[in-house]
Amino acid sequence: MKRYQLRTASGPLRSHLFRYHAEQWVQKCQEANVEPRGKEGEAALAQVTGRSVDHQAVAQVPFTQENFLDAIVKFIIATDQVFFSSF
Repeated sequence: MKRYQLRTASGPLRSHLFRYHAEQWVQKCQEANVEPRGKEGEAALAQVTGRSVDHQAVAQVPFTQENFLDAIVKFIIATDQVFFSSF
């Protein structure tokens, strides 16, 4: 595996992982108990597991402050949100 650097972007990385390393990507995500997200993640799961994207239902999680924070963090990571701060 290569290391992230300051100039490393995650969008092209996800596309690369899906296109050339889908099986290894899904395996490493499962080992780390991380769900591959986004279009590429869902497609990689479908390709590796044989389940269609439509059948990859996620169980509903009860609302708590901790679950809310976890959901926000996952959203920021999965959608490559960028925040600029000018201090």
